[in-house]
Amino acid sequence: MGTVIYWMNTSIDGYIEDADGGMDFMDPADDFHQAANDHVRRTAAFLFGRRLYEAMEQPWTQDLGKEGAPAVEREFAELYKQTPRYVFTDTLRTVPEGVTIVRRADAVSTVTRLKREIDGTLQLGGPELAASLLDLIDEFWVYAFPVIVGGGKPYLPVRKALRLRLAEHRSFASGTMFRRYVRSPRVAAVGAHRHPEAPAAVLAPAVRRGSIDANGRKGYIPVDFTVVQGKSGEMPVRTRHCIRDVEPGSQVAWASVTSFVGTRHP
Repeated sequence: MGTVIYWMNTSIDGYIEDADGGMDFMDPADDFHQAANDHVRRTAAFLFGRRLYEAMEQPWTQDLGKEGAPAVEREFAELYKQTPRYVFTDTLRTVPEGVTIVRRADAVSTVTRLKREIDGTLQLGGPELAASLLDLIDEFWVYAFPVIVGGGKPYLPVRKALRLRLAEHRSFASGTMFRRYVRSPRVAAVGAHRHPEAPAAVLAPAVRRGSIDANGRKGYIPVDFTVVQGKSGEMPVRTRHCIRDVEPGSQVAWASVTSFVGTRHP
């Protein structure tokens, strides 16, 4: 089963291009180049939007990495050429050997198939393409360079908040920062009284906060809970109010929730 990783380099204020469409503000040092090489060495395929493909293909197959170039640059060029590339476009008609064209209408089905058939990392690049494949992305990688540009093209143009968990963080001597995010586990909600079928093991009670009057009925005792574990969609339950996307390990206080919404352990 393949893992789709969305990786883009940014300024520290989150832009992959400046207001003029340029990327000259990024000045990769050798430590970044070596980290990039280590990642590409483990990459099974590149999935590019057209603009990123055009920014990568000619430089790394024809212009860069030639004899006399730094060793890390030569290594990246060789790794790049050895890795299958897929470009998602409705405008390109021909591509060189090693590149496959995918039409936008086939993007979701193609990436779904690649995830199923390829055991390895599928590196996705290009914000518009990533936004269209958002549900298929497993990890979000950011290499942030030590510069502020104040505006331009953002890392990922999503229409709603996407909750993530920081899984890895590294800093480089050159000032570049690497962050790897994965999707946050989804736990639905917890209320003052638990659904009869909800397993107590999912939640650990903490401090009682006193009684409230919920819809004219007294006796509800809101309790703080620590979320221990949970995955959404495994148990049908009833709820009148719920709050979603609770982080495992977080302390959550509730007031007027009247049913538990939770999940079973595997």
